[in-house]
Amino acid sequence: MVQTRNETDKKVLALAKEAGTLLVNHKYDEVWPVMGQLNSLIKKKDDLTLPGYMVEVLEKYTRDYYHQNGIVTQAHKAMTAIGGKLSQVE
Repeated sequence: MVQTRNETDKKVLALAKEAGTLLVNHKYDEVWPVMGQLNSLIKKKDDLTLPGYMVEVLEKYTRDYYHQNGIVTQAHKAMTAIGGKLSQVE
């Protein structure tokens, strides 16, 4: 039985594919707004007709993305602090 997807499902899947492509190609600045849109849509579960396991996977990968992004942000702050200290060495 072929399941037809509603417009929200199609948008979610398109955003997931776009985010995946951007991440694989190391375009981290470009993926941020895409992940924001994806996260916003998957939070509205009542609008989705995707199977539950797909929604769970999308939620997991979205959480993982935000977690890793937080780690990268921390690393950038630490490197900036190190750079500031190094630049003060005379």
